[in-house]
Amino acid sequence: MTDTAMRWSRLLNYIDNHLAETLSIQQLCPIANFSPFHFHRQFNAYFGINLAGYIKIVRFKHAAYLLAFRKNISITEIGLAIGFSHAEVFSRAFKIWSGLSPSLFRKQPPWEFIHTINTQLSAIKGTVMKKNTLHYPVDLVNVPYIPLAVLPHRGAPEQMGNSLSAFIDWRKRRGLPPHKARTFNIVYTPIDIEPKDDFRLDLAVELQHSVALEYDQMQRGEILAGLCARIIYQGDDEGLDLAVDYFYCDWLVANPYELRDAPLFFERITFFPAVAMHERETHIYLPVQEK
Repeated sequence: MTDTAMRWSRLLNYIDNHLAETLSIQQLCPIANFSPFHFHRQFNAYFGINLAGYIKIVRFKHAAYLLAFRKNISITEIGLAIGFSHAEVFSRAFKIWSGLSPSLFRKQPPWEFIHTINTQLSAIKGTVMKKNTLHYPVDLVNVPYIPLAVLPHRGAPEQMGNSLSAFIDWRKRRGLPPHKARTFNIVYTPIDIEPKDDFRLDLAVELQHSVALEYDQMQRGEILAGLCARIIYQGDDEGLDLAVDYFYCDWLVANPYELRDAPLFFERITFFPAVAMHERETHIYLPVQEK
């Protein structure tokens, strides 16, 4: 990654990790070592959005995820977490941004809207990565057989939040939080597949087949034993596709391995909000065999 890209990446990570702060230009310029006389124009030219607009999107995305997936955190606490000192000011600003008050957003999350925001941020953050040559360390691991309980998502990515919410609710009822049972995504298609209804992904948790599922949407699944190439990825999901592309476009070409007839899968190691979004760890597994 070039020096300029590294500086921008450092800045974006800093913003992600300091959403409760003012994030003034005086505070941000030293992080990336840019001159305040040119900073705004540089940011806009590089990312295609002004600094204030970018910070607003990141802050409200953070709030949207807390509202949708962390019901135990109060609206006042969420506002404070993204830099609002008064709940009323946060609620008013959030409604202008999303069209819904925080309480209504929490009651019935608009998943298509959340997906649109994720897509927008992916395009912005991807600018740093796509303008530079990326390299990801890859190791080879022998993965054992893993029995799974699976909630299949079939349909447009915009509706993924409904499946994720149902999956989380099931885990809570069964007493299977991430620190007790490993979490996987079985990835059958890219997220930008056309038509959108062909998108397929399984939300999965390690569970012995002798344990009852007790929920109609859940199914039995498995990860078959075998050799896998692995990337240990740290960052938000906006960068996952680029890491996956590295497997297919670079690593496979340069190494004496070919694909096995098994799907790509992720193991989710750490989760938001226990860690900041840009600090989440995901292990990407590509099933391979020697040529």
